[in-house]
Formats: sequence, C-alpha cells, structure tokens
Amino acid sequence: MGVLVAVGAAACGEEADQAPDLPLAGEVERFDVGSDPAVVFKPEGDVEGILIYHHGAGETIDELVELQSRSTSLVGHLLEEGWAVAATAAGGDHWGSQAGIDANTALWEALDDDLRADSVVLLGHSMGGVSSLSCIVQECVPGIDGWIGIYPLVDQRSLVGSSIAAEALPAIEQTFGGAPPPSLIPLEQADALAEVPMVVWASPDDEVVPMETNAAELARRVEAAGGQVTLHTASGPHGDPSHYDAEAILDFLHSLEP
Repeated sequence: MGVLVAVGAAACGEEADQAPDLPLAGEVERFDVGSDPAVVFKPEGDVEGILIYHHGAGETIDELVELQSRSTSLVGHLLEEGWAVAATAAGGDHWGSQAGIDANTALWEALDDDLRADSVVLLGHSMGGVSSLSCIVQECVPGIDGWIGIYPLVDQRSLVGSSIAAEALPAIEQTFGGAPPPSLIPLEQADALAEVPMVVWASPDDEVVPMETNAAELARRVEAAGGQVTLHTASGPHGDPSHYDAEAILDFLHSLEP
C-alpha cells in the first residue's frame, strides 16, 4: 500500500464556494482541519494509497474538481486504481511558508487510519511545488517514496520577470516578512531532495512558472546530487492539458512499488 500526497495547484485561480457533484465512484467527505477546510475522495473498495492535494495562490481545495475535469481525468484515474485523494486549504496563499508545510502534517494526522499508509508520494502542482518539496526536506509526513511535479514552482525568486511578478512578489514578501529563507527555497536543498525519485512536467512556453529556472534547474541540481529525475517537456502555457498525463503518473507510482 502507498500514499500519494499531492501538494499544490496552479499559481492563480478563483475560489469556488463548494465542489459540484462529481461523476466519480466512491465517497466524497468534507471536513475541517483546524481552521482549514479539507476534502477527501475515497475510492470504492480497499484504499491502495492516498493523494493529498494542496492548492496554490488564489485557489482552494476545489481545484481538485478542475483536475478531474481535465482531459486526462487525473483524479478519476487515481480513484479507479484504488487511490484516495485529499486536500487542505493550508491557510490560503502560503507560497511555501512553514505554516503551509505544517498544514500538510495536520491533514495527514486528521485522516482515518485506513487512509494513512506507510509509503508516501507527494505531488507538487505549480505553487505547491515549493511546499511539497519542503515537505520532503522536513519529512512532514512519514515514508515519502516519490514526488510528482506539474509545472512546479521550486524557487520563489524565479518569479522575478514572470507574468505574475507584480502580484506574486509582494505577496511572497508579505508572507515571509521579506525574502524566503534558504531553508524554505527547495532549489537550495538538492542534497535532501536527491533521496526521492521524481517525475516532472513543464513547458518552455510557461510564462507563469518559468521551466528553465524551476523544473529544469531542479532536475539538474538533484541529478548532480545523485538523485533521479524524469523531466517531461510539455507544450503550451501554464495549465495546458499536456502537463496532465495520468497514465504516466500511474506508471511512476507502479515503479515505486517494492
């Protein structure tokens, strides 16, 4: 049994008051973890693993619904394979802060015992890249066996010159009271990250989270530290469906099985 912890979402988005009815087999449960709303999608039958999804700037846990509606139906494929999917609001726009990381631990601890397994895989989706990778460094949940990145942000400093710089940089400075400390910039922690196999999707046409200074640079540094990173070159802008390859994600999960 394994646990897939998905952390993050696209860098920008709109909040939804509640998730619409989903065409998914299984059960959808909403609950609170402290002051944060959370959700878990449970597959029918035995739980083979769990994906915990953490949203990005301007988004809520309802981003899971958008993932399900994409052409690859990422959430639906995972549920069909027996994986549960969970998410927490993680305090809102955390930009990889310690509070956002701690929210991952709180969500893990709030899950029912049958949803918490020994093996953990994190998925960092855009801004969630920074918090998911910092979770690996800090071991915010036990037994992390792999990481999946979808146009992930891995260095908050890389947003200088991006299409969201005017909005994101002041928010990051306010969140951290200045520049993020090196300990919370995952790109500076390659040695710790090299312990975990990784698969990443990013596009050279992404003007929101630049591929070269994020996914590509992460791959270079982690591989130089002795780690394993498979980098898939997607196409189109931030959020393009080419970044969502459910079959390849499932293949990655299967490759981690003992």
